[in-house]
Amino acid sequence: ASCLARHAARNCDYETARWPSYLSYSTNANGPWSEPELIPPWRDHGGQGDFNVSPILFPNGSALFLYRWGDGAPYDSHLRLGRASHWRNVSSYAIYNDTDLFPGLPAGGFEDPFAYRDASGGFHALVHSMVGEETCHKLGDPTGRGSCGAHIYSEDGLEWHALRPSGAYNGTVE
Repeated sequence: ASCLARHAARNCDYETARWPSYLSYSTNANGPWSEPELIPPWRDHGGQGDFNVSPILFPNGSALFLYRWGDGAPYDSHLRLGRASHWRNVSSYAIYNDTDLFPGLPAGGFEDPFAYRDASGGFHALVHSMVGEETCHKLGDPTGRGSCGAHIYSEDGLEWHALRPSGAYNGTVE
């Protein structure tokens, strides 16, 4: 309760907040929106839940999700896969497997995916990369080099690849 009271000030500490992920949807950006529902299974070992879920929805209503999974101190941040038989039914959400998509990355790896499909049906995502350039960890750097991105891709949505760990974007908006 004390963390929720401080939420507007943005000073909730990580251990108190537990940062859960919710699903809410609408047919119109102006609403009305559905009642938010907790996405239950996506908890790391510490019980946290800030997973920046990025879905790819299929015509039959099923979905494939990229999500951030983390644990430990310092906080590990890696991408994993989830699935749902129908994206509106949070009880159908399941972890696809319990392995990282890029297991060779260091503790701060890829996170914050934005997933999409191209016109040929290929799977892609832009992700925040915390590997590669030394400056990737310097968020807020006035040169724009403090935020780095990677482009990852997959032919089937299950096996993902990256050409390089950073360089898809930086922190400069033009």
